[in-house]
Amino acid sequence: MDIPDGEPVPVYVKELRFPVMLYKQVFKNKDRSAGVRYLVTNDETMSGDRFKTLYKKRWSVEVYHESIKQNTSIGGSPAHTERTQSNHVFCGDIRVCKIGVSKTQSRLQSLCGKITDLHGIIEAGDGITVCF
Repeated sequence: MDIPDGEPVPVYVKELRFPVMLYKQVFKNKDRSAGVRYLVTNDETMSGDRFKTLYKKRWSVEVYHESIKQNTSIGGSPAHTERTQSNHVFCGDIRVCKIGVSKTQSRLQSLCGKITDLHGIIEAGDGITVCF
């Protein structure tokens, strides 16, 4: 079956009594190779643009969950009760937030250093002064 890129098509899946919309998304990987992703919904009115928008939102949640799993060792948690598991996950969320804040602060410090350097260069040049 030839499915056009970026255009939802109704298809029937074995053992489903209703059609679903299949969306083919072709993309470039970091190594410049082509990748293909197939997305499915039971919303027959969904447009191609809506598919892309929803997938982007969903993907950001996947990245967040992956970060939590990597930074909290949830799979190896010794917690066995609901309360201790909840506490472990909560502490992991706090850690992920702290890592994000730390990365943001690092980027801001780098940016401030570049602005300071730029300010020095501009002041040294032809009598032009720029206020930041």
